[in-house]
Amino acid sequence: MPSPSLRAATPPPQAWGAGAHRIVPNGGVGVRLRLVSMVQPPIFLDDGFPRSSGLWVSSNLLLPGCESALTQRHMALQGLLVRLETLAGEEGRSLNRALRLLSDNQLSQVHANSADFERLRLPAAAAGDTAHGSAAIACIDEEREWLLVDAQQGFQPGSVSPSPALIASLVRLAEVPAHARRKLVDAGDPAGNIESAKPLVLEAARAFAQQGLGDTKVQLSAQALALADQLSPVHLIQWLLTDAALPFRDKALPT
Repeated sequence: MPSPSLRAATPPPQAWGAGAHRIVPNGGVGVRLRLVSMVQPPIFLDDGFPRSSGLWVSSNLLLPGCESALTQRHMALQGLLVRLETLAGEEGRSLNRALRLLSDNQLSQVHANSADFERLRLPAAAAGDTAHGSAAIACIDEEREWLLVDAQQGFQPGSVSPSPALIASLVRLAEVPAHARRKLVDAGDPAGNIESAKPLVLEAARAFAQQGLGDTKVQLSAQALALADQLSPVHLIQWLLTDAALPFRDKALPT
């Protein structure tokens, strides 16, 4: 049964055809977004704005090939989200709320230029989403139900291929936050050596997740590679995305 918040049954207002605009308030200036529609009629939210039937784009974001390039970028990003879900394994969606938001198509994509991205991400930062750092070029705005992307830095120059920076940001968005993680423990490790190795585990897990999304040039330290020999990339990625237990074989982890 369709959600009561979706209103696809009635003809959409003429204003919401492809190319429609909306103004997002931002300290008295406002950010102007344009709708690139991919489904007709659009699917509407309770606030009257279209949902996942397309993507919102900064009005002053200029791309070669324009509509075609935007559609290809949208699909490339969707492909990354599907691969993230696959990397997390069968229980990933049930264990990881952020991953569900990303992979269930619950968020509208908003592709902004760098200046508009910084303006639009302020509400998410004010709500406490600071875990991903100032260098993040993608963020989740739950209030607006957006996946917001810095489209200038998120794709290879002159290409529709996602950049390593976008891949890294998506991995950070999807990983289980530090405050929600269990401690790394092992019955034969009373000194807590395994827990002290968590930064190394995190480094390795992120790098392998980024590789899984297509970043073939991500760098791993010698210690991270040695850790992967012990724990396997699959286990490390699933720990990152679901907090799955790691199969420690001994407590002599690389340092």
